[in-house]
Amino acid sequence: MTNLKRNLGAALAAAFCLMLVSLNGLTQDKPKPEFFQATAMGRDRAAGRTFSVNIQINRYSTPDERQALVQAFDSGGMNALTRALEKSKSKGRLAVTGTVGYDIGYVIQVKTQEGRMIRLVTTRPIYFREAYNSGRSMQYTLSGIQLNLNDDQSKSTGTLIIAAKLNINKEKELEIESFQSPWDLVNIMKRQ
Repeated sequence: MTNLKRNLGAALAAAFCLMLVSLNGLTQDKPKPEFFQATAMGRDRAAGRTFSVNIQINRYSTPDERQALVQAFDSGGMNALTRALEKSKSKGRLAVTGTVGYDIGYVIQVKTQEGRMIRLVTTRPIYFREAYNSGRSMQYTLSGIQLNLNDDQSKSTGTLIIAAKLNINKEKELEIESFQSPWDLVNIMKRQ
């Protein structure tokens, strides 16, 4: 009986050690959040205006999440895409000066020759006054950012589209339409 207890105890101890090793492996595979800070500079009518943009990316979107958004857009256009983004699990936060921030619904990164490109999309907050006036801007329910991160951080650039909508053109290509001129993102810094 004591041999059985020893063998059972040894087996339980080995199983516990294996569980700890596999849990340790899982935590190492979890991506670390990335933090970026940039200055948005206005163009055209907004020329001369600036504000800060803070981006926190907790994880990147999966191919399955991308496919779910494509299917939503194919089935119901912008309204369905906006609802799908609102329901999607947050990938991080986008905050501009004076706001608490907004959940990032979709974010990807692509390696480039100079470094990498990050694209993200979030639903745009619609404030009471805008909703009350119910103007053309209500059709532009998304906000998007593209960061072109260069290995030489001083050469990194980006673009912010505050109010955007998606269209399919005659050639069946996806187009992004901006309600206002896009903002340039400069002084992009990755924070630790």
